Amino acid sequence: EYSCEADNAVGSITASGNLVVHSPPSFIIRPKNQIAELGSEALFECQASGHPHPTLFWSLEGNRTLLFPGTRSGNIEVTENADGTSVLSVSNIDRVDNGR
Repeated sequence: EYSCEADNAVGSITASGNLVVHSPPSFIIRPKNQIAELGSEALFECQASGHPHPTLFWSLEGNRTLLFPGTRSGNIEVTENADGTSVLSVSNIDRVDNGR
């Protein structure tokens, strides 16, 4: 809080203002490439910081659908951990999931 004060022989006044600093998102955790067997599960993690706090979402190559925490699309589900890490899980992996 920044304050400006004025005074003279008959009194004083004060006025204050706050400074809020915004910053762009930056990655704390980036998704890593995964190797998985058919029928298994793969987990991708992502975490970002910034002010205001950034919204994390996922997308799949060749698909315009955005996946936010709490959503599911087929064998893909997105959740968010208590620490703010977004987790995309691909369950029951099939050949069509390759390269996404």
